[in-house]
Amino acid sequence: MRDAFASVLGVTGVGGDSDFFALGGHSLLAGRLIAAVRDALGAEITVQDLFEAPTPAGLAARVRAAATPGRPPLVARPADGDAPMSYAQHRMWVLREVEDAAPTYNMPLALRLTGPVNRMALRDALYDVVVRHESLRTVYPRGEHGVTPRVLPPEQARPWLVETRVRPDDLAAALTEAARTPSTWTGNCLSSPTCSPCPTGTTCCC
Repeated sequence: MRDAFASVLGVTGVGGDSDFFALGGHSLLAGRLIAAVRDALGAEITVQDLFEAPTPAGLAARVRAAATPGRPPLVARPADGDAPMSYAQHRMWVLREVEDAAPTYNMPLALRLTGPVNRMALRDALYDVVVRHESLRTVYPRGEHGVTPRVLPPEQARPWLVETRVRPDDLAAALTEAARTPSTWTGNCLSSPTCSPCPTGTTCCC
């Protein structure tokens, strides 16, 4: 407990009867100390306990008397089979079934890139994003027991850059068409970006 006080307050020589607030503690540091004690000792104490018992000895007594947590800690679990749809996923699936292939939930973004574009570097950057976020690799295939979300391995969800060449006057229409392309939910991840060379040495991607 003395070590926790010293670490949060940034001081040395904390004794059992040292007062947290006399050593420079305040409400923000109090919250940090309580969080550290709870994480380290698993005791359900609050900032109010620190105000009422502001010494290491006093707070240690509160910890011994406190109840143990009533809930297990949140930890990442390995995938152990198919998981059911969440309510949000089920809602989106129902709307998809009603509307068929529609761009309702597309979130298009058009960017104009200046100068030469390293297509491999751009593709690798997009791949890094897909690897980090499982939601970008989640598909909803139909199976024996209905529709079950499935997270694709990163290599199966690698995005491809689609390059098209359009006239400057047709650029707006081409970007609109790309933005309205429905995503495939059953076997592939999100739609691949579309890039079009633009005038003045720029590239437009959607």
